[in-house]
Amino acid sequence: NYRNLKDNDRVLNALLPETFDFVSKLISEASEPYKSKIIHLGMDETWGIGRGASFTPGVPVNPRRIYAEYVAKVAKICDEKGLKPVIWGDFVLGRSGEAAMSDEEISLIPKNVTLNYWNYHNEDETIYERDFDKIKKSGFDCISSPGLWTWSLFFPDVAKMRKTAGPMMNVIHRCKMDKVMMTLWGDDGSECLLSSCWLALSYFFAACRKPQPEEQFYKLRAERICKIDVAKFAKFEVPGRVPENVSQGNFKANPRMFFYEDPLTPLCCLIPGKNDRLVMKGMSKFFGCRYHGDSSYSKLYQMASLFCAISSGKIALAQDIKKNYPEKRKKLKKNVSEAKKLAKKLKKFHHLYRSLWLEERKPFGLEEMDFRLAGLSARLEIMADALKSYLKGKIHGIPEFESEAPFKLFKSEDLNTARKLRTKSISIW
Repeated sequence: NYRNLKDNDRVLNALLPETFDFVSKLISEASEPYKSKIIHLGMDETWGIGRGASFTPGVPVNPRRIYAEYVAKVAKICDEKGLKPVIWGDFVLGRSGEAAMSDEEISLIPKNVTLNYWNYHNEDETIYERDFDKIKKSGFDCISSPGLWTWSLFFPDVAKMRKTAGPMMNVIHRCKMDKVMMTLWGDDGSECLLSSCWLALSYFFAACRKPQPEEQFYKLRAERICKIDVAKFAKFEVPGRVPENVSQGNFKANPRMFFYEDPLTPLCCLIPGKNDRLVMKGMSKFFGCRYHGDSSYSKLYQMASLFCAISSGKIALAQDIKKNYPEKRKKLKKNVSEAKKLAKKLKKFHHLYRSLWLEERKPFGLEEMDFRLAGLSARLEIMADALKSYLKGKIHGIPEFESEAPFKLFKSEDLNTARKLRTKSISIW
């Protein structure tokens, strides 16, 4: 209904008067249920602004000026409604595919707008100092946002969060910044359950109180306030982390890739790296041990155990079939059984995941996870059926197993979403 208001698939047309009528209604509906007068407008990663439907051939485009004037108009709408607007600061600082805004362009943005500075990747404190200094000189109030590294993962990468959020929080204290907001994004399916984040959030809480908090300072609070087993929660980072030791040229796999990859056309699972299979297998045993304390998180540990078992099992199965096909028929018969066992484990994982999702969220969005997990289970069963047909002579070969995995053609980012892992055959229509 609103396609006429878009500049491109990511950005509204900032030059259409009708856009602002639409935005005004959105702001009213979004703010109406809440007592707070603070409203976060987003406006980050506005790639291609001014170059889509709003572009006029032969007329120069200044995307930074378009952005600044758009923010000013939306800030005025907020002011008329008695609201205090917040926007992400990446465009202002030159982090959205454009150069950083000039002082003149920044001056077009009203000072009643709060800039929300986000930076999830840097481990160097000097970068944060430089950015905070620029924001202070521009005269805006600031909210600072580190990231919890929950996006495109089943479990939070606590180690990466500490390497990035730790330096940012140190600088925040030194610069006497007084507003912070930890961000937990759900890119590509919102797979990471909030219940797995308590240890990471406890660390963030402690870092808000003082820079470089002692381990015991935040772990004790996690145990007492969140009622978690710190040792078990700390291990969530292993299946969430991108292993440093696994690489093939430009390609670096992570456990989610092993988990989601189509078993009939593996690439990630064939990358040499026995260590990763053994680490995941060990993690499965670790999480699978009976939990003797508060059993609130026993389903979460069980799910983690299955995730690791399925990932390690898929690596082993892919590497075995590569060695066994087409001639080692007895071993291939064993692979049929292994594929069926993995399909059963995946169904159990699916059941647990649905249960945990619905304990903390509404069902909307869960249908995507249902399609993914049920589809992966089906592909394992189809693999088993194909192998059985081959062994009985009903078919003379399995084409998927006869094509070489083109490692040199791929980079990690080529397979960083569930869709890209499910199929190597993409149709854009």
